Amino acid sequence: LRRRLLGIGVLPKFCGTIHRLIYTPQDDGDGGVAGWLTREEMPYDVIIIDEGSMIGTDVWRDLCAYNKKILVVGDHGQLPPVGNDQVNLMANPDLRLEKIHRQAEGNPILKLSAEIRTSPRPQQTLLRFPDDAEGRVRHLHEDEAYEWMEKQFRGPVGVAMHSALICGRNKLRTSLNAFIREHLDDNPILAKNDVVMCLKNVYNVKGGNVLNGMRGFVTRVNKEPDTHVYADIRFPDQKATLSHAKMLKAQFGRPNKFENFTALSDVLGRRVDKWGQVGLLFDYGFAATCHKIQGQEFPDVGVVADDVLRGPSDPDGRRWIYTSCTRASQRLVVIV
Repeated sequence: LRRRLLGIGVLPKFCGTIHRLIYTPQDDGDGGVAGWLTREEMPYDVIIIDEGSMIGTDVWRDLCAYNKKILVVGDHGQLPPVGNDQVNLMANPDLRLEKIHRQAEGNPILKLSAEIRTSPRPQQTLLRFPDDAEGRVRHLHEDEAYEWMEKQFRGPVGVAMHSALICGRNKLRTSLNAFIREHLDDNPILAKNDVVMCLKNVYNVKGGNVLNGMRGFVTRVNKEPDTHVYADIRFPDQKATLSHAKMLKAQFGRPNKFENFTALSDVLGRRVDKWGQVGLLFDYGFAATCHKIQGQEFPDVGVVADDVLRGPSDPDGRRWIYTSCTRASQRLVVIV
């Protein structure tokens, strides 16, 4: 967002995450973060929020407490906040725009997205949408899908970083990442050019903070002791670099993120009561769930729809399909 604003000659006083704007870390006395406190003062008169569909109840409450003017912008077709949030800012906006501008005019991804958002049967629309002659929208079955994955993620790291494989549930995400890595290298944990995703914010990084959901690639693996792996990671979109990052091995390939110290104590074999004792939480980032990658955009996207289309009825199924497909700016592959 900052790059786009600078490109049109606009320099806001602040351009960053809501978290950075309204919260400040609480020191745990050991150089780590014990929690987060709301900043007392808000030095701005107007707050403009992008990706409003992702704002949950707690953050919205804390923003409103400053009693400032807030303009929320978002896509009302996308997924609502994760969990049973009472707030969904895009459910009933003051102004509703229906024409999609995410892709260039004439791109079949644009047409598909519009049809999904209005179709009474979005699953059938996704599966029956015709392949595009120029390959901008394609349907692939299993064998072809494996070839597509290898092509996208085995080539130059620049191609891998501009590609995303989206699925519905963490169990399938874990399996897809395992398959891709099996065909890339023999290292059981991490290797050069592996695409990784941050699962817990990392602050004071060279070039800027690395936040939950950001993807980077490994430039060098330094060492692998029993419980952790040390590596250098570059985040090209953010122009940030993590040097000698100490990452928890047990988090890689795990369907869910470690959320409490009890489980972490069992894994590390010692008592853990501070996040600074754990190391950084990262996982492989070739495949991701739609919720995790919401708000990002990639030239090439593969959508694995099976676990959503074949699963139980989901009231957010239409939004899931729409949000997944609109992550692609140039080419979309539907894998069934």
